[in-house]
Amino acid sequence: MASCFFIDKKRQGEHMVKQGIEAYLYLTQTRLALRREDATSLKQAYYTSLGHAALLEAQLHQVLPLVQDVEHAVLKGVALAYTLYPEPAAREMSDIDLLVPFETWNLLVERFHTRGYRVVPSPATPPAFTRMFGGELKLAPPGQHLFPVELHWPLARGEWVRLTTEIDFAAVWARRQQVEVAGFPVSILAFEDMLLYAAIHFAVNHRLGHFGVRALLDLHVLAQYPHLNWDQIVRDARAWRIQTVVWLVLGLTKHVFDSPVPQDVLTQLQPGKARRSLLQLLHPEHAVLSPADARPFRRFLLLYLLVDRPQDVVRFLRHTFWPDKHWAMARYEAETWRGIWKARLKHFWDLATNAERL
Repeated sequence: MASCFFIDKKRQGEHMVKQGIEAYLYLTQTRLALRREDATSLKQAYYTSLGHAALLEAQLHQVLPLVQDVEHAVLKGVALAYTLYPEPAAREMSDIDLLVPFETWNLLVERFHTRGYRVVPSPATPPAFTRMFGGELKLAPPGQHLFPVELHWPLARGEWVRLTTEIDFAAVWARRQQVEVAGFPVSILAFEDMLLYAAIHFAVNHRLGHFGVRALLDLHVLAQYPHLNWDQIVRDARAWRIQTVVWLVLGLTKHVFDSPVPQDVLTQLQPGKARRSLLQLLHPEHAVLSPADARPFRRFLLLYLLVDRPQDVVRFLRHTFWPDKHWAMARYEAETWRGIWKARLKHFWDLATNAERL
């Protein structure tokens, strides 16, 4: 797998310290090809992260009691920072993510409102769309230095997930584990499910960009967990039709961090030779290390190459440019046939004129 990627090691090290992993590098004494000034700044970055972690923990003392009587799972950075990272300060964070059933959102919004949080409207996901297809709700904190809270349901969503995968969300929900975060008992995903979700979120939702190295670091930390069930990961990746996604992301993680991903796992997950060659031509490693340099059209092609089954590629392609009636009605709040056609044309025009939407 490593031979698929071509990165100058000095360039790799310089980009890695710019993506929010300095505190981890300092704590673990991870060796990278760095400029001297970069290496000497790691300690300063770590102490800055300590301050951010203290602010986050103080906020968690206010947030976590609000969900103690609600079925939930703490997601992403907070879940990993308090379990598998050396200490919470080692994982840079920008928000608090909570997976909670959609029917509890109104209750939680009321509770957060009493603490000064306010809902941040999202024009891209009107309420009817969120009810039908799922989404997230952002709650802005009352203080300038606090972290926003995001409510999510279901775990993975979006048209790529809806049209090309078969994720067993019920099984993921049933496998949640109980841990302690900031002194409170909370639920988090099983680490195997956390790894699969992280792979989807990074490759599909963020298209290998948006602090890509930090996303790979999460996967590296998960891969280091000694009791990780790799057989289950392979089984679920195949059953959920995310085999290519997991293969690519784990391969990148192994390449960048020399992660302990078993080679036989990558062999079992790898797609056919033709698809591997096409993915290599897109140079996904460049999107990870230099997100600003990655071309939107390449990210667009990547989404299609990551779909496991050809019939799902056709289905996803059709929806991309000509969405079905119910989706168009909910997304663009169309109520008549004329409105639906206008919504479809607007959707097509948006894609044609703004490649970042692809």
